[in-house]
Amino acid sequence: MNVLFNILTLLLMLSIFSFLFKENAFFRFTERFLVGITAGYGFLIIYYDGFLKKFYTPLFLEGNFSVIIPGIIG
Repeated sequence: MNVLFNILTLLLMLSIFSFLFKENAFFRFTERFLVGITAGYGFLIIYYDGFLKKFYTPLFLEGNFSVIIPGIIG
């Protein structure tokens, strides 16, 4: 599995460097793929570290109602 990820990383890196010749389909695909992966990862980090840990768990599992107003404002 590690070899597969290394090959995928090599192909993505080469398609990013293909922009040096001229913009092509490989570069556009890789650019959109990496932007999508980054956006999805950022959303999950905000969801788990922000929403679940700081709002949902204290409110519904611990019964701490003091997070309602900051949760609505934020």
